[in-house]
Amino acid sequence: MNAMKQRSLAILVSMVLALIMVVAAGCPTAQAAQLEKARAGTYYPYTLDGREYTIGVSARGTQGHNYYCRQIAMETDYITTDSVIMASDDTSRRLAWLINGNRLKTDALLHAAIGVLVHRSYDDQTVWSRHETYLFGTYAGLEQKVNELWKEAAANVCDSMIVTRENTKGLSEGDVNIMARNANGDSLAGIRFTAVISGPAVFDNDKAKVTGVTAKEAQRLHWKATGSGDVNVQVTYKRLALEQATTAQQMVTFDDQTQYSADLLTFDVVMPTHPRISTTVASKQVDAGQEVRDTVRLDMPEGQTWPEDAAYQATGWYFDGLEGGRLGQRIVPDDGEDAQTFIARLAVAGYTPSAYGSITLNAQQPQREALAVTQPSGSTAYAARGDGGFGTWVWAIERDLQTDAVKRTLEGDVVSAFLDAEETNVNRARLEVRSKADRQTATIGQEISDSITVSGFPDDHGTFSGNEDYGFGADTPYAQVSVWWAADDCEPDAHEEPGEDDNHRLIGTWDYPAVSGTFRVGDGEKDAHGNPVHISAQQSGWYVFVWKYEGDSRVGAATSSYADELERVRVVAADEMQMPKTGSSFMLALGIVVAALATGAFMLFAVQRR
Repeated sequence: MNAMKQRSLAILVSMVLALIMVVAAGCPTAQAAQLEKARAGTYYPYTLDGREYTIGVSARGTQGHNYYCRQIAMETDYITTDSVIMASDDTSRRLAWLINGNRLKTDALLHAAIGVLVHRSYDDQTVWSRHETYLFGTYAGLEQKVNELWKEAAANVCDSMIVTRENTKGLSEGDVNIMARNANGDSLAGIRFTAVISGPAVFDNDKAKVTGVTAKEAQRLHWKATGSGDVNVQVTYKRLALEQATTAQQMVTFDDQTQYSADLLTFDVVMPTHPRISTTVASKQVDAGQEVRDTVRLDMPEGQTWPEDAAYQATGWYFDGLEGGRLGQRIVPDDGEDAQTFIARLAVAGYTPSAYGSITLNAQQPQREALAVTQPSGSTAYAARGDGGFGTWVWAIERDLQTDAVKRTLEGDVVSAFLDAEETNVNRARLEVRSKADRQTATIGQEISDSITVSGFPDDHGTFSGNEDYGFGADTPYAQVSVWWAADDCEPDAHEEPGEDDNHRLIGTWDYPAVSGTFRVGDGEKDAHGNPVHISAQQSGWYVFVWKYEGDSRVGAATSSYADELERVRVVAADEMQMPKTGSSFMLALGIVVAALATGAFMLFAVQRR
């Protein structure tokens, strides 16, 4: 009987010991299933009242989230049955920030301090307080770390987003000021936000939506009115949330960022009166034969709204062939001067349009690109003259051409100035070059030369010194002629010049005037600087002449082809130069020469005998 009691007692002791051995890390736990055990180095072990515990990370999720126990008296089985997002308050936001920001770190003291903060915030304090006192007395530095982390979280967690506004130009323009604040009331940098404006206004990017990041100073988003009425500004941002996971006990981890909204900001805007037309040429340089396009924009200045369903018809006139010296001689419409009167005044000054344009603008499309055509209201595209002259646009909203609804909003025509820099371009000239080497073959030591004919330069090329205000550079005064040598087995076959290597060498490059005409290169003829140019073939191979011009604002770049057969000279050694083979004619000529030489020798002998 005693033996049986002893055996029963032994079995009971064994069961108790087995139960103790399944106590979970962090909190008493059972068998692992969906959650993994905490990694080494992310918790402290301790024993209290004969039971083993850990403080720090209790479990780890499959996505790398750390889970912290919030009920020290309960066991967990590592099987999560559900999870909920906890109510957002200062405590949950601080803990979520700490858990998220330190999830990849292996620091037992750090994670133990976070574990203490979780229990302090959500556990039964009548049970937990003894554990906290024991832990602070057991692990040096833990209490100090707990206090440091709580202060650090308070300084870095977004507690609120403050949105205010101020007007900078009446009721038509202003700033929305955005600042994030932490739990201490201090400004907080690094919080991403999205601001959406609704109503008759847009931000500086001409859109209703702007994203940004807070800084220590308020972020200013400038807005401008597009009409009159109420405007709302809604600012949204994201904050980390705390998630409660239920196993056999409860744990917490961080949840992905949850979106929050700042208080809605509402204010009135008023649109000024009178539209403003502005244009910008699509390209400052247009090559010969290309289309000419202009970007036309109609803005409604302060205090005016677009009339409902209104469309404005804009009319344009394009003037070409202008000399460079006329740039800067801007002509502005007089106050109240209508478009047709202004165009007539330009004609008296010697400016008549060569092309025309028209475009319809409305609130949905306040800016569009217009094509220059050969006739008013026509459809045939105008082609740039390519004479190196300048061109400019004049655009107008002519009141008489508008619908009655639009006409009522206009006090008169709206006309742009003549020779505005933004609406002025240049029609670049297109060059043609022809050249031919003066001889196609030569022997080593002979001098070679080339004759080059260039056409297409404006007659006054070289006289335009540029105009920075209009964005045009000065005429480039010189073209270049280069002579290349290529080895015997490297006959030129590509348009582009080669690079220098063992089989290609640049013999020299000389400047020549960038004007139309014919130029000889070599044989002592002078270059643009008055220096005689001599080009001597020093070794066998191919000698190639290449003329090129880098281009400028008024003239497009051009070059002759490296592969042009007429621009190259084949050079061989003198003993390799072969006589032409012409069959019987050649033999007859040779016989005549021999006979003549024999007759001469005989007569000379006879004379000497006398």
